[in-house]
Amino acid sequence: MVKAHYTLPFLDTKEIRKAFKILKAHLSSAPVLIHLDFDREFILYTDAYRKGIRAGLYQMSLKDNKLHPVLFISHQLKDAETCYSATKLECLDLVWSLHKLQHYIDRAKLKIYTDHTVLKWI
Repeated sequence: MVKAHYTLPFLDTKEIRKAFKILKAHLSSAPVLIHLDFDREFILYTDAYRKGIRAGLYQMSLKDNKLHPVLFISHQLKDAETCYSATKLECLDLVWSLHKLQHYIDRAKLKIYTDHTVLKWI
């Protein structure tokens, strides 16, 4: 099986570094991030791609009644995992995310969102 690699050149300029710092600061501070409330429902979004898996844990804010992230997690795939089918990757993402977030979501109400049709059916 031949693996397709799509790479773009990495540009490292002052402007790009400055923009990345600004983006990182905005994504990791209020009002974007909120403190979690174990008494309210969690929402988990998962997504897998050829190089990694990722998930975001969210809750509805009582202040503005909008969905806000609590945390983000990601994992780079091992060589063997990069050969998984799309369904296996999405399932791996879901199982890995639930395991990693177990101490947050244990005994909590949880909704899971995925863009993979087969997992939605399961």
